[in-house]
Amino acid sequence: MSLQQEVIRRLDIVDYIGRFTDVHLTGNNYICRCPIHGSVENKPMTIYPHNQSYYCFACESGGNIINFVADLEHTTYRAALEKLAVECNLNLESNEEYQ
Repeated sequence: MSLQQEVIRRLDIVDYIGRFTDVHLTGNNYICRCPIHGSVENKPMTIYPHNQSYYCFACESGGNIINFVADLEHTTYRAALEKLAVECNLNLESNEEYQ
């Protein structure tokens, strides 16, 4: 399993986004105000737990939990992956794929 897949497997996207905004179950998905662009309009961010992804219909940000952190913190995908790997207690130095 790749480092990216392991991070996505270990961290639930609904719980993670829920750290930054209130999320509400609507059918099989969750909706919330987008913490990336500070939404005030009626276009919600939708979180799709079945495939651990999200999409904001206002700012058009979307992807997996790593994309979310990269967009939220205005950083690179790699930096976001590193941050989340540390949170998961994954050893980056011993991961051959990462190196």
